[in-house]
Amino acid sequence: MPVRALSVLSNYAWDHLAYRVRNWGRVPRRRGPTLIVANHQHDFESPAIVVTTTVQSGPWRHPVFTASSRRMYEPGFLAERLPWLSFLLRRVNAGPLFVALGMLPLENELGARQITAWAWSVQRRHGPLPLAAVFDDRVAARFAAGTTTADLRRRKWFARSREVVKVTALREPYRRELLDETRQNIESDLARMEEIVRNGGTFYLTPEGKYSVDGRIGPMRGVVERLAPLSTIYLAGVSYDPFVSKRLSMLYRVVHFGRLEESAGMEPMTRTLAAIRPVVTSQLLSAWLRSFDGTFAEEEAIAAVQSAMAALPEQLFVDPELRRDASRLVRKSLPLMAQWKILERRGDRYAPAAQRRHPQFPFVKDIVEHQAAFLDETLRNAAHARSYG
Repeated sequence: MPVRALSVLSNYAWDHLAYRVRNWGRVPRRRGPTLIVANHQHDFESPAIVVTTTVQSGPWRHPVFTASSRRMYEPGFLAERLPWLSFLLRRVNAGPLFVALGMLPLENELGARQITAWAWSVQRRHGPLPLAAVFDDRVAARFAAGTTTADLRRRKWFARSREVVKVTALREPYRRELLDETRQNIESDLARMEEIVRNGGTFYLTPEGKYSVDGRIGPMRGVVERLAPLSTIYLAGVSYDPFVSKRLSMLYRVVHFGRLEESAGMEPMTRTLAAIRPVVTSQLLSAWLRSFDGTFAEEEAIAAVQSAMAALPEQLFVDPELRRDASRLVRKSLPLMAQWKILERRGDRYAPAAQRRHPQFPFVKDIVEHQAAFLDETLRNAAHARSYG
């Protein structure tokens, strides 16, 4: 508990200093088996929502559990995330710490993984082996003759060993062993999570698995199908407002969804999640800019956002700051968008740039299209927000 308390409080302080986080709604303090489901766009959602839930609603005695990729439970994960400490962390396996904090492993890379991940799995079973004995010639040739699975944590090979290869690059019998191990791990991981929920635990999930790179919610599958029937479900509808400040602005709403009818599948939950997400300045600006051709003045952008906001269905939740002063937020956004080269500045006017990327969303090719598509999906599902105000 002391380790968990220190982790929660330090993360809560960091999250609210380095980012701008606002939230509405919360899960009750006294609750039984509970599932919190969020849409997935960024690494930040999981720590922000889990930590904020713990601070606002508890419990402190037990963690809010999450599912994390099994790659986090292998040596070198922290070295990849904290490259300036790589010399200390290349051989460190932080898996036991993650489990103590409520982060449970779940295999999500079935057919392709980093070379070092495959090598680590083989080495745990057989000890250090030459790469040429474990991998086919194409992969083994990337490393010096005589390199072993244990050598991949050395600085010389660390970056190269993070390349992703398919399971077919493994030689037999290791390929068959790891395919069997993967199936066993998935079943044991899911059984462990089911037991936690049945015993009254709270689990946080982003069932899409991967970030949305186009702004739309992806298919919900995997562990949610096993945990949803056992739980009372709360939805955390997440929006980012990437244009309004240098600090990434995250907004989310928590609403009570209840029980999921098995016969209905995931669609009602997905539609409701899309509908409850906050409407923000970046979305309205992007919807106007996505097909804009030519230049525009600041006042034109302000008028466009105000007009779009007035036309929104009344049941949608709009960022209160946007409701209060849309012109201020647009005026803050345009210079920042020019700084990030999303817009081009031409005197006192602006024009959309050819390449529109945002530093906080490196996998998104066009952040304007991303935010506009996000809003489109919210509008299409607006009827599902009616009961939440």
